[in-house]
Amino acid sequence: MHPASRAYINMADGIARQAKLAATHGTDASVIADQTMEIYRNLTEEQRAKVGTEEYRSYFASVDAEQFDDLTMLCIDYHGT
Repeated sequence: MHPASRAYINMADGIARQAKLAATHGTDASVIADQTMEIYRNLTEEQRAKVGTEEYRSYFASVDAEQFDDLTMLCIDYHGT
């Protein structure tokens, strides 16, 4: 199979899985990703250095935890681990 074909198939599979998650759980991975990245981009270098701490996790407290958990489960399912 041509590498470009494989890439398109993988992309289509990812889109289908995201659509399934959105339809069954009301979770939109792109919204969660956008929220998370917006927070991260606005952190200072000092704040980013605190990764793994309670303080660091508190920066992301506004991201919907239930939707994040659903997204995590989708990722686990997708990667088969």
